[in-house]
Amino acid sequence: MGVDSAHVTFMCDTRPGKVGWSESVCKMFDVDMDHMPPIIHSTDVAGELTAGAAAELGLAPGMPVFGGGGDLSLISIGAGCFDLYDTHIYTGTSGWVATAVD
Repeated sequence: MGVDSAHVTFMCDTRPGKVGWSESVCKMFDVDMDHMPPIIHSTDVAGELTAGAAAELGLAPGMPVFGGGGDLSLISIGAGCFDLYDTHIYTGTSGWVATAVD
C-alpha cells in the first residue's frame, strides 16, 4: 500500500513521524493488524516481477516492482506538471485542479 493511498482508508496515522496503520482505529473496527499490508513510498521496491507476469508482459523476470502511486499523485506526472506552479485540471469520476508547489 502506497503512502499516498493509505490515508484514504482512514485507518492510517498520517502525523509526521508516525505514518503507519493506526492501532487504535484498527482495534475500534476489529481489524487484525496482521492483515494490513506494509505502507511503502512510491519509490520503494515492493518486490520483483514474477516469471509468469514477465512472460505475459514481455519483460525480464526479476525486474524491480516499485510502490507506485494512486491517481491523484500520478496524474500530475501524466499531465506533464513537473515544474513549480504547473497546474492541471482533472475530470473523471471526480474532478480537481492541482498545482505543483514546494
